[in-house]
Amino acid sequence: GTSVTVTANPAANHTFSNWSGNLSGTNNPSSLSIVSAANITANFNTLTLIASEGFESGDWEGGTGWNGKWKNASNALNTTSGTPYAGTHHLQLKKTGSIQRPINLFGYSTATLSFYWKIVANNPGDQLYVDISNDGIIWTQLANLTTRNGSYVEESVAIPSLYLTATTQLRIRGTGNNNGDLFYIDNITISGN
Repeated sequence: GTSVTVTANPAANHTFSNWSGNLSGTNNPSSLSIVSAANITANFNTLTLIASEGFESGDWEGGTGWNGKWKNASNALNTTSGTPYAGTHHLQLKKTGSIQRPINLFGYSTATLSFYWKIVANNPGDQLYVDISNDGIIWTQLANLTTRNGSYVEESVAIPSLYLTATTQLRIRGTGNNNGDLFYIDNITISGN
């Protein structure tokens, strides 16, 4: 009669799928009442790497799996300065700099965007935004990020199923208000199943 709560913790590159055995459903964590011996299995899906970008090519066409090159608006720079997270290059956005890139996510049931980012010399109110679109015109905000420590941190954001299309566009933009506001991004990946 005791109520027990179980939690499934996926390993890297995996997502929780569902419970089987004496427990069913997709709630995680999930609870059940123990009335006799119970067998519970947590089932996981392996994520497939769809696209990646480490900015190591030094241009706007590097990475793998994308459906076109980066479109850099203003104040975007593929640079070696500012200590990249990995490798020798990373993306720098100054003030209100932005970039966007198309990605074909058609046929995937789930997708997750992951990347490393930091803000250097920022002022109160400076933020980094991650947006998504199906047409490059109407955008939805996936993340609104702010930090003041100047060290790279990892961020992962689930991409809503509405945007798992052949015409998906990813955009990253800053909202700094002076030339000393620098946003850095590195090691972008999109994984799914």
